[in-house]
Amino acid sequence: MIDIDTYVQMDALDLARLVREGHATALELEEVARRQLRALEPHLHCIAHDLYGRSIPSSPDGPFAGVPTLLKDDLELMGTPMTAGCRLLKDYRCRYTHPFAARMLAAGFRPLGRTTMSELGLMPTTEPLTHPPSRNPWLLDHSPGGSSGGAAVAVAAGIVPIAHGADGGGSVRIPASACGLVGLKPSRGRTPFNAIDPPWGFVTQSCLSRTVRDTAAFFDALTASPTAGQYSVPLPSQPFLSVIDTDPRPLRIGLTTHGVFGEEPHPEVNTIIRSTADRLAALGHHVEEVSPPFSVEDLRLALGVLWASAAGVVLRLITRAIEDQYPGRIAQTLLSRRSTLRRLLSLPNRNGPRVHRLTRWLMLRDEDFSPSELWLAHLTFAEIGQKLEKWLSERYNLWLTPTLTRPPVRIGELNTEDILPSQLNLWRSARRGAWQQRALSTNATDEAVAERLMSYIGFNPVANVSGLPAISLPAGFSLAGLPIGMTLTASMGGEELLFAVAGQWERAHPWPKQPPQIAQ
Repeated sequence: MIDIDTYVQMDALDLARLVREGHATALELEEVARRQLRALEPHLHCIAHDLYGRSIPSSPDGPFAGVPTLLKDDLELMGTPMTAGCRLLKDYRCRYTHPFAARMLAAGFRPLGRTTMSELGLMPTTEPLTHPPSRNPWLLDHSPGGSSGGAAVAVAAGIVPIAHGADGGGSVRIPASACGLVGLKPSRGRTPFNAIDPPWGFVTQSCLSRTVRDTAAFFDALTASPTAGQYSVPLPSQPFLSVIDTDPRPLRIGLTTHGVFGEEPHPEVNTIIRSTADRLAALGHHVEEVSPPFSVEDLRLALGVLWASAAGVVLRLITRAIEDQYPGRIAQTLLSRRSTLRRLLSLPNRNGPRVHRLTRWLMLRDEDFSPSELWLAHLTFAEIGQKLEKWLSERYNLWLTPTLTRPPVRIGELNTEDILPSQLNLWRSARRGAWQQRALSTNATDEAVAERLMSYIGFNPVANVSGLPAISLPAGFSLAGLPIGMTLTASMGGEELLFAVAGQWERAHPWPKQPPQIAQ
């Protein structure tokens, strides 16, 4: 029987080898993982649903056969509960299995449960109404980031060696940075999509792990064929795992330290990202400071449209899911009219509000937009992607940025309640049909919300709107002992280059693989 101390020092490939060679069984690994979960969950709050006792068959022959893992609370798995961090889905059970989840089972992973996330994935922290805030294992009063915060917590704390995450604006890279992990947002089309996934491929499925080789092997197993869906990218010329042990050729790397509002990063982040640039130069690469090759103002404005539209789309998908779950009179009574949906979102239940105030506000903003505005935002994103792809193909090989412009925030620090307009006034003005003239549409409110959140997450959404691959790697620690990450972005299909540099970085500047001590 493997002991906990041995378990937490091994990555997913190590554990798979133990099972393959007969030194441990899948059930033994699951028991150790569950012991870790039972001991740490009361302190970390990273589990949304425990799948204990459910029969979820996985392949005994896959490269990760027997390895325990966790799924984010927004990846469909037939018959299991899934809430996406939203109270509206508290009784929902998945009616199908997402192709990505099916690939994970085929690779041999054994899901033990679902991890917490921000409500509908809309925030860069993990503080949903459905669960207590998830806590950063490096410093418990700080956030692990989001939206895949629970996954990052579980991996960093040693509950599982690798966990599923989904990235729609930095939702894997942000918690990877905050918790000292590896987080890759792959090229659009690299992993399987589902028919009703968010449109235009902004969200891609991924993982969080403690080692570059685990992430490389994960994508070797989960990569989609070029004809697997609406989006496609050429298959890599060789397995990702095979490139991480060979140093890449000297590369041209563009460095941007400032954020989307032109602000300088936090002094500790600034020190680490500039030290990272110097260390990459010492490894033989040419690094020079640059400005992004696109209009940052256009990016901010288009992201505002996308953010609100994402809330509106997801909430309407939720109504469809509830209608499917409860066909007939109940669903018609609750959800058949838009006005009914508004009342459902605005009125509290016995446990408090049904959705976060930010979610309600974004939905109302979404109704203020015309379809043409979303289309124009999409065209803006396409233009940004073309300019960045050309820049990375002709002038630079990689783009280096801080993953976050400051160390991980304290829990509650990014709460937007205090800067959003009065919800009561919004609903009253909505009934009068004059809500466009209220604080909902004022520049002051828009600027306050955007600046508080976007100034934290920096350029993370660029990889999502452009479809390009980007990886966050541990780069150092703040004075308080919190991880700080750096992000490298490559041209479309450039994961091989990212993994080669990531492997080189890990060898030259290894980060702690041992989970931090958690006060219990």
